[in-house]
Amino acid sequence: MNHLKLWVIMAATCVVAVGQTQKLGTNLAGQPMLPGVLAKMFASPLAAAMAMADTTPGSTSYALPQLAFGMDTDGSGWYTALYLSNPNDAAASVNVKFVGTDGTPMSVTLAGVGPVSEQTVNLAPKATVIMEAPNSGALKQGWTEATLPSGVVGYGVFRQSVQGRADQEAVVPLSVETSQTVDMTWDDTAFTTAVALVNTGSAAADITITAYTDDGSQIGTSTVNLPSRGKTSFVLRQQPGLAGMTSKRGFARFTVTSGAVAVLGLRFGGQAFTSIPVTYR
Repeated sequence: MNHLKLWVIMAATCVVAVGQTQKLGTNLAGQPMLPGVLAKMFASPLAAAMAMADTTPGSTSYALPQLAFGMDTDGSGWYTALYLSNPNDAAASVNVKFVGTDGTPMSVTLAGVGPVSEQTVNLAPKATVIMEAPNSGALKQGWTEATLPSGVVGYGVFRQSVQGRADQEAVVPLSVETSQTVDMTWDDTAFTTAVALVNTGSAAADITITAYTDDGSQIGTSTVNLPSRGKTSFVLRQQPGLAGMTSKRGFARFTVTSGAVAVLGLRFGGQAFTSIPVTYR
């Protein structure tokens, strides 16, 4: 399975895992991805689940818009991890929820814990915890929501494993759940850009995507409808209205008129993939 395909598969299922290798069977640089697999991964509600965190006083909810674990039908596998650290001098508790692409709770079998759809993590002062969704069983995808007390920090890790190749990993920052505008730079001159989108709001929302080239010219627009706390994922240039991105570079803007949106970008090239930083307005 190629990297892009695996990315899409990840988006299609809700999972929280850490330390697993993520591999893409074929190279993604300049090569066509597998639309079905990609669409499958990006359809997961991982981002949606993370968008809905607890409202503990002094805490903030963050989303991990993509989460995937398990083996795909072609034998390639994904692993996802969530790292949490408490730099404070006092103990802290973090509420973590796993959500499916449809916005409903999703059961994830965490290493050393077992199957859960929600987990409270207690962190001693200066302590660090890892939550892992192992590369085991059939592929699952979704998104994660973590409610972090003031000072507590964290990030996600995707790992892809493909037989005959070294494992590939990407570190992914947590996304805020309160922004209506998100900007992301993309480069499809020799790479493939994929995104996972989560509607972190309490009602269905239309997410408008507007793409611009490196000279500032608008080259396409597209609209994606997501239910409350729903998630989707796809290769950006394959979205209706965004074919003009092919072989170009520029930036894309994701907007909603109500609620909020969380965005995760991934860039695939050759046998490697990496996360793309986004800016929340």
